Amino acid sequence: MKIRLRTIQANLFFSYSALIIVSLLIFAVSFYYYTSSLLKNRASQSHQSICESICEKLDLELQKINTVSMNICYSNLVKEHFYKHLSYNINPDSESNELKVAKYYNAKELMDIFMAIIGPSQMVSQINLYDFSGEMVGAGISNTATKISLSQKSWYPKVLAKNGDKYITSPHPDNLLARVRGGVDDSIYVSLGVADDSKYISLCRVLYDRNWTKQGIVEVEQDCDTIFHGLNDLMRRETGKKSLYIFNNQGELLFPYKHKIDARYYRYLQLTKKQNTHAISATIRSPLDHNREIITYTNSEYSGWKVLIVESQSLVLAPVVTFTHIVFFSCIGLLLLTLLISYVLAKKVTTPIQSIHRAIKKIDLDMVFTQTQPRLTSDLNELEELNVAFQNMSVKLKQSMDALLLSQSQEIQSKILALQSQMNPHFLYNTLATIIIMAEENMKDEVITLCKNVSHMLRYISSHQSQLVKMQTELEYTEKYLECMKFRFRNNLSYCFQIESPMNEITIPKLLIQPLVENAIKHGTRNEPPWKIEIRAFIENNQWRVTVKDNGPGFSPEALANIRQKIRKIDGNGLLPNLELNGMGLLNIYIRLKLVYHEHKVFQIENPLEGGTNIVIGGLVETMEVPNEE
Repeated sequence: MKIRLRTIQANLFFSYSALIIVSLLIFAVSFYYYTSSLLKNRASQSHQSICESICEKLDLELQKINTVSMNICYSNLVKEHFYKHLSYNINPDSESNELKVAKYYNAKELMDIFMAIIGPSQMVSQINLYDFSGEMVGAGISNTATKISLSQKSWYPKVLAKNGDKYITSPHPDNLLARVRGGVDDSIYVSLGVADDSKYISLCRVLYDRNWTKQGIVEVEQDCDTIFHGLNDLMRRETGKKSLYIFNNQGELLFPYKHKIDARYYRYLQLTKKQNTHAISATIRSPLDHNREIITYTNSEYSGWKVLIVESQSLVLAPVVTFTHIVFFSCIGLLLLTLLISYVLAKKVTTPIQSIHRAIKKIDLDMVFTQTQPRLTSDLNELEELNVAFQNMSVKLKQSMDALLLSQSQEIQSKILALQSQMNPHFLYNTLATIIIMAEENMKDEVITLCKNVSHMLRYISSHQSQLVKMQTELEYTEKYLECMKFRFRNNLSYCFQIESPMNEITIPKLLIQPLVENAIKHGTRNEPPWKIEIRAFIENNQWRVTVKDNGPGFSPEALANIRQKIRKIDGNGLLPNLELNGMGLLNIYIRLKLVYHEHKVFQIENPLEGGTNIVIGGLVETMEVPNEE
């Protein structure tokens, strides 16, 4: 059936454009296939070169670790001291004091030997020597002799099966080294959130004596950051372009090691197992989004590790796509020229096009949100479809704007919660130091009180049940903080609270007052003692007010001008800068007041004539039920 063209413009348009489109398509397709093949080959060669370079670097790192392990296994001095170590452990229940001293000095000499092998350049992170009863002597990051359970080591049966050959583990944490590097007492290690997240790769082998009898196991640990040095930076530079994965011969993921990888990425490894060549490059379907990708990998002959580089084919072929876009837009331009010629012969086409143009110019946010775009009356199918597409675009625009507003609201909410959950680490360090000093001076009651105060503060800031708390609860937290500081500064610091009783039931944003007190102590102690802090809370004109006053040097004119300039900028353009998660600064307090109380906020900074600084904050008086925080 012959399709009847509805307009003169359509006849002229298709007549002139047919030749243009066919010519451009033939040229574009030929150029695309030739250039894409060339670009994929070059990308594969580049990836192979990178893979081989990474393999060589990793092999050098592992050879260095292996050399340290071999030096220990073939050291007569190590074997001599380890033989003594074993003889001391024959009957540990009957050890005399002299035997314990001899055992201690023997272990210390072993540690000295290990430190000499490690050398001043820190060739490896840690050397551990185990006997089969579970006694361990280690040196490096941690110089220690301790009792461990070898059966709980995942590598233990695999190392025994190697019969003296090396066994390389996958990245794993080391709790002993983490405690040493964290520098925190083990009982509060996790609660303070300062755990060292370093991971290590161990090279283990069985230690034999002169009679080729198994005596123990040598473990040499190296920090993953050292082994994979440079690869993290390489991947950060290539984010969104290339992905790097390293697997060992057991199929365990070695790199990246700092975050979890979707299990679907292991399909890359399954693909490489189907190949037998040393280095290969292939085009595959991504296991994540099924887009086409170029995968290149290399096997290390020394370690058996497999290095894979994956890059999206669309990125490799970006120049070809750009050329295709140029051809496309050129085609559009030529077609518009054809349309211009046909315009002279078909005035009828221009009227509906102008109607659409006027509708686009008149569009505003009200039209978008009400979805009341004008309809087009035309007997041309193309223009009717264009109008439908325009209306669909308006609907999608509204959906996108709604999603953006929701995302921004959730982002502000999460940042406020993050600000509520932080505590100045210097306060914790100083408090711990104070506890240590008081414990050394046998100040039992003071230590108990200070520990209770810190526990109360940590429990308070870690609770996320509500962003709003009662004024009484916030003031109690502030008082606990001041009591802690009082233990530190003793009689040099004094403070007082003047609180009107109706203020206790008023709800305010959490962690709003203590940062002001902390700021007052930080700046107020720049003067000679004594230092005084005064906190007043009262109601004025249906607004709650809290005043924090100190007798310090006050703000410099430059600092005051800087803070007020930032506040004017926020009030002037209506945009909020990023909430700073590294500290509870005065600007953060102002931003939180603005988010909660809007134009009813109160925020004033003054340098009184009598000296010091006076900071006043406030907002509308509100009372509501606040969840009990356990």
